[in-house]
Amino acid sequence: MVIKKDFDTKVPYDYSIANVVTPYYNDTKLELNSGVVDFTFNPIDTLKTGDISSTRYALSFGEGKFVAGKNDTKLHFDNLIRHL
Repeated sequence: MVIKKDFDTKVPYDYSIANVVTPYYNDTKLELNSGVVDFTFNPIDTLKTGDISSTRYALSFGEGKFVAGKNDTKLHFDNLIRHL
């Protein structure tokens, strides 16, 4: 699965955070302006205690990589499809 989001901004963002609910984050890839960028997954909440599939993560990315104007992002969840 690929999630695409375009940002158009006058001032470049310092970074971005996306909220994600999935236990399959090891094979996740993130592209920003056609380049693969590093990110961190930080567990922030759970929808059901003891159920890893309901854990919410904050995905932090893009430090210093955003530009003024159009920014294209693509979030790839390659492993997610295998587990559905």
